[in-house]
Amino acid sequence: MTATISRRRALQSAGALAIAAGIGGPARAQASKNTYLIYATGADASTLDPHFSTDLRTRRVAMQIHETLVARAPDGNFAGLLAESWETAADGVSWTFKLRKGIKFHDGSNFDAEAVRFSLERLKDPATGSPRRSMGEQIAAVEVVDPLTVVIKTPRPYAALLAQLTMENLGIVSPAAAKKHGKDYGRSPAGTGPFKLAEWRPGERIRLDSNADYWGGSPKIRGLEFRVVPEDSARILVLLSGEAHLIDNITPAMLPRLEKAPNAQLITAMSQRTVYFGLNTKMAPFDNPKVRQALAHAIDTRALIKHVMNGKGDVSRSFIDPSILGLPASTPYEYDPAKSKKLLEEAGFKDGVAFDFYHTLGIYLNDRAVSEAIQAQAAPAGFKISLKTVDFPTHLSMLRARDRAAAYMLSEGSPTADADVSLNLVMKTGGPSNYGNYSNPALDALIEQQRTQLEPAARNATVAEALKTISEDVPLIPLFYSPQLFAAAKTVDGIVIKRNEFIDFNGARFV
Repeated sequence: MTATISRRRALQSAGALAIAAGIGGPARAQASKNTYLIYATGADASTLDPHFSTDLRTRRVAMQIHETLVARAPDGNFAGLLAESWETAADGVSWTFKLRKGIKFHDGSNFDAEAVRFSLERLKDPATGSPRRSMGEQIAAVEVVDPLTVVIKTPRPYAALLAQLTMENLGIVSPAAAKKHGKDYGRSPAGTGPFKLAEWRPGERIRLDSNADYWGGSPKIRGLEFRVVPEDSARILVLLSGEAHLIDNITPAMLPRLEKAPNAQLITAMSQRTVYFGLNTKMAPFDNPKVRQALAHAIDTRALIKHVMNGKGDVSRSFIDPSILGLPASTPYEYDPAKSKKLLEEAGFKDGVAFDFYHTLGIYLNDRAVSEAIQAQAAPAGFKISLKTVDFPTHLSMLRARDRAAAYMLSEGSPTADADVSLNLVMKTGGPSNYGNYSNPALDALIEQQRTQLEPAARNATVAEALKTISEDVPLIPLFYSPQLFAAAKTVDGIVIKRNEFIDFNGARFV
């Protein structure tokens, strides 16, 4: 299922759990193995240290360099990556992993059980300062049995351990490089992946060279260049002019132009990413639940999909895409300006309420147009929204301060295809990405409960109850499940775009 497929097959298969959209087509120009494949994207990575990765752009680069113990197979099951196999003890808390032999890091040091122990403990160590430290909190101990055997212990049975181990934040780094570079490891990374860092010009480009010694087989291209092109229209131009081979975040309005381009091809695949309107529940006016409910009724998400997104994407039925665990779909808040206005009056805002809404440019599909549409939709109910456009690093910095943005656009994907990560990151009290300062003890209890439920049906019922609680409290307003809209030159083949939004360039080639 991860072989090269046509655009039609990509569209037909977009709903599968881990389906990949392959890019290919007839040759239009000559390119050689000595050519860099140029991917024009809307924003730069923030670091190349997987233990500090918090956003999609960073993950897409960092995980060309690093790898995890296990990964999701195309059918949604787990497959070995750096680990060949694993088994669970009868107590449900000890997991023994057998590692692949003969693998080296980019700095020439050996990959082994000690590297696994070091990496997982580095993530968990408070001194490291990882914003994703919580991703390792369910790991109680990592024990080295021999160079190719490692045991991971959890404090109690943990239903999502294998899913967690597929996440970039549990990627394996070279102990030698991490010790040498310390806090600067993100600028001088050494992983085991198919590509290694050659050059990074912040805000401009990241160039990766192919790893000729990659254990899975050397890539067929010289390397990758992630080029930062924030403007949507500018990315179209660099593709059509031949300056780039792949671009992302195609705006629906640009689709007709690309469909007619003789040297380009469109690739569409669904993701499990929810784009949402975030609300800081500790900042006025959103510390009042009625104001949050009023805003939810003031936004017409169906109209956003139809008119702003040109039918691309799907209306969010809950914070987490129900396809992840086969969860029941919730009913979105109905667009009802009159009800919204009434709720605002009950909350003490008879004359309406004004606030700033922070959004990005070129990060989410049609992010500016969606923001402008929401501004217009919410006005009749009495919401006076001032739009503030910020670059992504500034956006993240503001959100991490927890008290600078009352309303903001953000998204949550599911790189592990499991609900546990998103619930703990975004919804749990004190979660690393709980930028809205939301706290609900009853929800926290449900989040903890689902972690220990090894029986899928029981666990799904608990997660469904958690999602219902979130929907009723409205700490955020789900807008849509984002489609992945890419365009590529017809001179490239073998790129794999997965539903978890990772892009696998290992099999990429020029044709």
